[in-house]
Amino acid sequence: MTTDLPADQRLLLDGLLARLDGIRDSAALSQFMSDVLRSLLRRQGDAEFRETIQAAFAEGLVAHTWDEQKVLAAEVIRVVIDKRPEIALAWQMANAGSSPVGTRRAADAPPSPPPVASAPPPTSEYLYAEAEAGLGRYVADIAVRRLAQFQVPPATLPSAAYHSGRPFFLFDPALGQVLGDFVAGPLLRHCRDGMERRVYRPCEGGVPVGDEAWAAYMADKRDHVWAILLDRLTRLAVDHQSAEAKQNGVHEGGDPGYRIVEVPVTKPRHFSILGVEFTLGHVTTTRRVRVKTPPANALESNEQEALDLLAELRLLAERARIELPDSADFQFLRTLFEFNVRQFVALRDELMALFANAGTSGPFLLERLHAIDDVLSSILADILGLMLFTRHGDGRFGLSDFYYFCQGAARDFSAVSETRPFSVIEIASRPRELVLQLREGLRRRVHPDKLLSAVEKLLECWTVIGRTRFGTELDQGLAVFDSFAPLFADDPDCEVIAEITRMVRGQLVTGGASRESLLLALGRAYEPIGRRTAGRY
Repeated sequence: MTTDLPADQRLLLDGLLARLDGIRDSAALSQFMSDVLRSLLRRQGDAEFRETIQAAFAEGLVAHTWDEQKVLAAEVIRVVIDKRPEIALAWQMANAGSSPVGTRRAADAPPSPPPVASAPPPTSEYLYAEAEAGLGRYVADIAVRRLAQFQVPPATLPSAAYHSGRPFFLFDPALGQVLGDFVAGPLLRHCRDGMERRVYRPCEGGVPVGDEAWAAYMADKRDHVWAILLDRLTRLAVDHQSAEAKQNGVHEGGDPGYRIVEVPVTKPRHFSILGVEFTLGHVTTTRRVRVKTPPANALESNEQEALDLLAELRLLAERARIELPDSADFQFLRTLFEFNVRQFVALRDELMALFANAGTSGPFLLERLHAIDDVLSSILADILGLMLFTRHGDGRFGLSDFYYFCQGAARDFSAVSETRPFSVIEIASRPRELVLQLREGLRRRVHPDKLLSAVEKLLECWTVIGRTRFGTELDQGLAVFDSFAPLFADDPDCEVIAEITRMVRGQLVTGGASRESLLLALGRAYEPIGRRTAGRY
């Protein structure tokens, strides 16, 4: 990444890495990196880049060894020196009409990229490729419009549904493009037998051109197309479940087949500032891989086809940087194509209005909420509950209500993954996200009332979520507190922030003080820095 640096920038990099090598403890490392970032990223256009790098570095220090922390620090320095000219240029172009800032030295100017030859358009040997492409656009457009009925604006601080990064995958604006590409490409290719007879051959003489022409052509064919899609998705869902059962080792036998095991996978973290993309640090997740098992677990061709097709969907999502949960499967896609839009929208709007109305009584809200399971499928009911939580997590539908909605009549969360496949994922993310919400509130110096509300939602999370089911997630949330010190190392109010962090974390771990006395102490500590004019944060 840094092989093409100008001589003076290479000298700067070598000097900083040499100084980094002499650091011997975490506190000195945090102070050193704070000084380096403040020195290298001090221009007006560097503000967003600096804050992103600081947050990424602080989070990257959590649960890593000393040697790993120094490796991350060296990577941060390299990224900053390598990418700051590009980001400065992007900022200057975006603010061309504003007052000029000091120009960069020639050594800081990014090299002009070499011209890229345009790739030739892809060719297809499929006889009905043009008709399939037209149908793909038609079906994808309908799928995206149906998905839009699930969209809600992201929760804002303070909310029990807060997300520090991208929203939950269902509410991510990029999901529509992913599903549209999957439906128009891989899925339709697996429906060719039925589509050729009903759609492609009748228009062999002249393929409709344009959206209106396709809509007119599909007027008497849509029911047939939907029947083919739903039938195919139903069979794919059955085959996928059968393949998963085999891969999970449900059956036993003699000769080798295949099964699924989860292995840790480390991937680089991607960032984008003003259109300039770069990677910094890594994130570790798990990925399913196949290993040999007895022959009773050997996959049939249709089962392997279902796995491969779902893998294509996940690959499209990964390219868009969306992390699809396991529950985003063929059954979910079938629901997307099949659900009654008018019924869902009417119920959605009714519940949203009831929760938004402060005069609606709590018992009546619970009664209407419980009724959705009698009207909607489990997947749609789960999605609607998640929408309500995201929209009203700051008030009438907080975490305790959402948790109760997920658990329902069950005694524990053992079976909730079947009835609430998406909501249980959201609940598991709450400990870490609500700690990050507190950190973001301190960074932005939000109003004291907002900060105390964020603390209340964090305390509620530790009260509501059971350690038996979510012990790992609660520990991960506590680990995020370790990122506070390096992030606020050069903050003029770092001592106050450290005291607030100590009080909140101590309450979560020991539960010593009462909630009221803790909030009173936090208010007294934060009031002076929360009400004055915000500083660099």
